Amino acid sequence: MGIGTAGSRAAYYIYQRGGLPGLRILAVDSGDAIQEIPAALPSAQLPLPPKVPVGEAAREANESLNAIIDAHLRGARMLFIVTCLGGNTGAYYTQAALLYAKLHNLPAAALVAMPHDFDNDECKWTADSALDTLRAQHFKVLSLDCQAFGHLFPDQSREAAYPQAVRWIAETTLGYLKLFTLQENPRGERPNTAFAGRSRPNVPMDDLPRGIFTNVPATFFNGENLDLPTFWRQHSKQ
Repeated sequence: MGIGTAGSRAAYYIYQRGGLPGLRILAVDSGDAIQEIPAALPSAQLPLPPKVPVGEAAREANESLNAIIDAHLRGARMLFIVTCLGGNTGAYYTQAALLYAKLHNLPAAALVAMPHDFDNDECKWTADSALDTLRAQHFKVLSLDCQAFGHLFPDQSREAAYPQAVRWIAETTLGYLKLFTLQENPRGERPNTAFAGRSRPNVPMDDLPRGIFTNVPATFFNGENLDLPTFWRQHSKQ
């Protein structure tokens, strides 16, 4: 489940990549930001996060999130959350989603991106406070520190920083979840790769919006195009 703008974009990247059988992907965001989620991706709108985590507004927000999880992810064996803790939506609803999982005895973890060095102090304070709170409650949280490692991204322009961070979230998530989605037959043979490939969305790639890849060049490594959604789009008719 992608929470907030960055989390939703990471969820869309994972949706484009496909390849993980049994994986259900959901993006949630609050307010008008929900309109930015591509229509091809299952999504739901949340109330704006309350200013304090108690009171009537917090109760209504939590009940809305719980209802969305019940409706879209019923029967899930594991909940994995992707988000950026610098935004209020990610900071608040990540804790609420992990609490839901705890109350339902559902294994859960969150992969959270932390702000870049150039982000404002309020964004950094929000992220640090949220991370401290999540860890104090003993939730399983993995953090990607953009401030510490952002200077290693291939493109150092500020415009490319956020798309690269989203890709970092998504690629790390795919690696994390891959082991849990491998299919093994009774004889212990290797997973059926043909079956795994069928989890890729059966949608013409030309019809998919570029989403986070708009105006962002593909990533190349040793001459190979690593932007697989673009690769599929370009070769979908071959």
